[in-house]
Amino acid sequence: MPVWGKGVLLCFGTRFSVTGQEYLPSGNFIAAVSHHSLLDTFIYPAILPPETCYIAKSELSRLPIFSRAFRLMGNIFVRRGEGMVALSELIRHVQSLPPHHTVFIHPEGTRGSEGSARPLKPGIVYLACETQKSVVPIVSLGGNRMWPKGGSLPDPGHISIHVGEPIMTDTWQIDTVEIHLEEVVNGLDDLFARTSKSGSSN
Repeated sequence: MPVWGKGVLLCFGTRFSVTGQEYLPSGNFIAAVSHHSLLDTFIYPAILPPETCYIAKSELSRLPIFSRAFRLMGNIFVRRGEGMVALSELIRHVQSLPPHHTVFIHPEGTRGSEGSARPLKPGIVYLACETQKSVVPIVSLGGNRMWPKGGSLPDPGHISIHVGEPIMTDTWQIDTVEIHLEEVVNGLDDLFARTSKSGSSN
């Protein structure tokens, strides 16, 4: 996946930089990633560990070649709108993987504008409680401008990726899901705020 991601970005003329990469564990964590652009599909595999399980919406499973390759690499499609049934399938799949695997998820559920985190779906808390994996907030800036929704191909340019400190989940409980969702939102928003201040001071 890292080789594939970097190769596609090279073909697109996409450059990227990463700050906070020292916060990325070598494995066994949940990457909670803000979602703004189709470029996210290629950017994050370029920086995350090779043994990462990617979670994608089930609509993408209609693409025959992509769907087959996606599943063969240990990834999973999730049927949005099916609530606990889909969540249970996801948790079973993740638990069937070797314990050192990383899990990639867009906790907002869909794409939105850059700059702040939108309300998160509770699935990330259920997943963290069941697996005891830490949650690492990650955001990016630049992708929405380079490949906005509806665009056929991205414009060349630069994306900055920002990684936050891991959030430990070993004490998380399902009955306090809203508190933990706020922890993740705060982690994402803190990254956006820091990158905004950094940009305004340059």
